[in-house]
This record gives sequence, C-alpha cells and structure tokens, in this order.
Amino acid sequence: MPKKKNKNTVSEAPIAKSVSVDIKKATNGYVISTWDTDKQKIYIAKNKKEAIRFANKILKLKGV
Repeated sequence: MPKKKNKNTVSEAPIAKSVSVDIKKATNGYVISTWDTDKQKIYIAKNKKEAIRFANKILKLKGV
C-alpha cells in the first residue's frame, strides 16, 4: 500500500536579494559600485556608455 504524503509540511520560499548599483565619475573613467545583502564590489568602466551597459547587466535589465 503506497504511503500518503504529508500535506502539513511548509515549503521554503526563496529569499529575494536586493541589488543596488551606483555610477560615479572618476578621473580615470567611471566607478561602478554594486552591493547586495551579502557583499560589495567595485568596477571601473572607460566611458559612460560602458558603465551604463554594465550596470544594466548587473541589474538584469533588458532593452535599456
């Protein structure tokens, strides 16, 4: 006889991470600061267009 599944179990929901991006002008290009709930990272882009494209990639925006 097959076992019945326990319907009283609680499933875990994935925790959404918040990601923030900040672009600032620097003497050697543009500084892209990213941080989420875990860590912070800093990248350097040569021009503004490249910085915006990289920030969109981090934020997973499409068509911007």
